[in-house]
Amino acid sequence: MSEMRGNVMSTGIKELDELLNGGFPEGYIVLVAGHPGAGKTTFAANFLYSGCINGEAGIYVSFAERKMEFLRHMKALGMDFGELERRGLFSFIEGFTIIREEGIEELLEFIVGILNKIDARRLVIDPIDALIRLISESKARAFLHTTLFDIVKPARITTYLIAELPLGKEVIGYGFEEFVVDAVIKLTIKPYKRGLLRRSLILHKVREIPIPKYEYEFIIDKGGIILHRPLSSKELSGSIKSERISSGIKGLDEMLGGGFFRNSFIVVSGPSGTGKTVISLIFAQHSASIGEKVLYITFEESREQVELELRLLGYDVKMLKDHLIIKSISLELLTPERISYMYRRLIESYKPSIVIFDGASIVKRYYTEEDYFSFFTEIAQMNKNNNITTLITTIEDILHGERLEIDTLADTIIALSFNGTKEGIRRTISIIKHRGSWHDTRKREYVIRKGMVVIK
Repeated sequence: MSEMRGNVMSTGIKELDELLNGGFPEGYIVLVAGHPGAGKTTFAANFLYSGCINGEAGIYVSFAERKMEFLRHMKALGMDFGELERRGLFSFIEGFTIIREEGIEELLEFIVGILNKIDARRLVIDPIDALIRLISESKARAFLHTTLFDIVKPARITTYLIAELPLGKEVIGYGFEEFVVDAVIKLTIKPYKRGLLRRSLILHKVREIPIPKYEYEFIIDKGGIILHRPLSSKELSGSIKSERISSGIKGLDEMLGGGFFRNSFIVVSGPSGTGKTVISLIFAQHSASIGEKVLYITFEESREQVELELRLLGYDVKMLKDHLIIKSISLELLTPERISYMYRRLIESYKPSIVIFDGASIVKRYYTEEDYFSFFTEIAQMNKNNNITTLITTIEDILHGERLEIDTLADTIIALSFNGTKEGIRRTISIIKHRGSWHDTRKREYVIRKGMVVIK
């Protein structure tokens, strides 16, 4: 086999590579243990596929799955191992055809032969515990020692050993496997709200590489595993700008001392019926009409309903279509990690300068309070890094004592409220917070008429 090719091997998972300073050192032995359905096979496939497409051949030895099943499942995720096999970069060995103890040496010889034949740099054995269960503990130790230290280590072959971790159990196999490898990664799957499942990756042990945080949520999508990696303080780079942008409402701009600050995080809060959606739509259409790229996300209504509301306010939706993108997202079947991933994809695709979240309070109905705060903390950080002005609407009645959980994230807080009088409903607006600027601190009355908000 050829000489060592570099000193770091990508895991095939971008976010994990970033945590590991590029990947695992060449020749590492990695134990990947996980609950049934947690994503172990996909995790290993990402590792092999990343190497194969970069010319580093790999072998998958399976004691649980047939070759055609593996190829079909991975192709559905966008990884075409069949094509890589035709190019001589990949080989799949159905190890379960050798299920007797006396066949172990024969299997080892076969694996070594394929390693040499395709000059493999990466190896996966899945699951290692299925093989180990066939033999005694002493022979299991000898097998691992022979495989790892006499074959793959000297050849600088980076190896993943996959192990089943039954629910409720923490010990892997005989219990000694964790001590003979360079890294241990555990993949867990736990029930979340509404019957959803939440997957986590735990960096249980990684020699020589300092890891700032050991547990990360992840999802499985096209391309395989996507790790949810929160932004760190080192990655925070954006801030509000001195440039002002209009809300589209003359009186509100005056109360703000000239409008919103670009790149700021704005919260418009008030109970149902106070006009939060109207204010957000006016801001959206005004910004789009002057050439800003606006992404409008609603958690409560359909895109058609939002377009109807725009028309009822007197705006030409067709005239705005090049600059206003409306997305309706139902949270019913989405975990916090999935919605975060979807949002990242949206801003990468559309590159908006303004993002509006209408009906943000509904996030609290579907997720925990901690997840709600974490989600919008990440949104605030991500948007500032990408020079995006953010406006969200929430249902809290701040002026009557209701708590706004995300008040510390906000650069500007606008509180809406109303009171019933003999003459009818009296709506009021107040600027509670406007970081870095003078603002009108009075409670002002306002009315909504003909697509306009008029502040008295």
